[in-house]
Amino acid sequence: MRKQRIGRRQRKKQKTLIIFSMIDIVCLFSAGYAAFSSNFLVSGKGTIVEKPITIEDLKDKKVDSDDGLYIDPTEEGRYVYRGKKTDNYISFNNELWRIIGIESDDSLKIIRNEVVKNKEFDVANHRSTAKNTYCLTPDRGCNVFSQVSGNFMPPDKKYSGTVTEDSSIKEYLNSTYLDSLNEEAGNQMVSHSFNIGAVEFLNQTGGDTLEKNTMGEKMYTWNGLVGLANVSDIIKASKNEACKSVTDDRSQSADNNGKVCNDSYLFNVTNTTWWTINAAATESEQTTHSVWGVYDFSNNGGLGRYYGNLTTLSVRPVVYLNSNIKLTGKGTESKPYLIVK
Repeated sequence: MRKQRIGRRQRKKQKTLIIFSMIDIVCLFSAGYAAFSSNFLVSGKGTIVEKPITIEDLKDKKVDSDDGLYIDPTEEGRYVYRGKKTDNYISFNNELWRIIGIESDDSLKIIRNEVVKNKEFDVANHRSTAKNTYCLTPDRGCNVFSQVSGNFMPPDKKYSGTVTEDSSIKEYLNSTYLDSLNEEAGNQMVSHSFNIGAVEFLNQTGGDTLEKNTMGEKMYTWNGLVGLANVSDIIKASKNEACKSVTDDRSQSADNNGKVCNDSYLFNVTNTTWWTINAAATESEQTTHSVWGVYDFSNNGGLGRYYGNLTTLSVRPVVYLNSNIKLTGKGTESKPYLIVK
């Protein structure tokens, strides 16, 4: 009888263990389902970890209103961030950067959140007129980012000439600055095409458009690792309906006494002016030394034209990240996107 009672107790314990094991499995699967339904995964040990975000996942965050990621209005297959409160922060080189957009090849175009330092776009007399017949006033700097094949000219093609040497800022970004990046950052970058053509200010006839600005930029390209933002990046980042071209920004004022294109995350470094990558052409005059820059002074910000040899403008490097990268995080300033292996 005693052996029968012991046997019954053992079988009861076994049933209890089986029940508890089944409960554990159900709980694990429930946690797993909840995790898969959000941005998390369950590891082999039952630990819930954050689910990596792919480029396609970022595209799925596209919006049609409010601040966020939009379809690029002028370039098929491309996406751009617009507005002031965009969740496009990303950690790169142990620094905060912002995602400008997702390119049609799925690479990420990013810009440093803070300026690096004040530096000329092109040091005075850096390029001689003998080798660079386009550069008419080398004492003020030349406004072309890099050397080009053939002749360089503005969109209206009223004047042209050779540019056989790089700007001093291009040399700095792709030597001294590039060498300062850590090894991990270097592995995350890709060489990419930058649009370095001139953008024209139509101060006489008007009729400017974003398409015209983008067309001017694309007349000339440079392929490399570190560049600067385009004028069109500034315009596309704005949600103001009046911001349709560089001429609109130069010619109109917004209600806050600022220019019409300054309502975006790119105007986040106050009391600062920084270079774009594009030469500034003007309909009414021939100029080869003016470069488009972005200024931000107490909400009175916009796009301006500056002599290339000025030492008062800052640098915000721009690079492209590999299309295969995966991210974690929220894209906010406190929880920026982190690049994971």
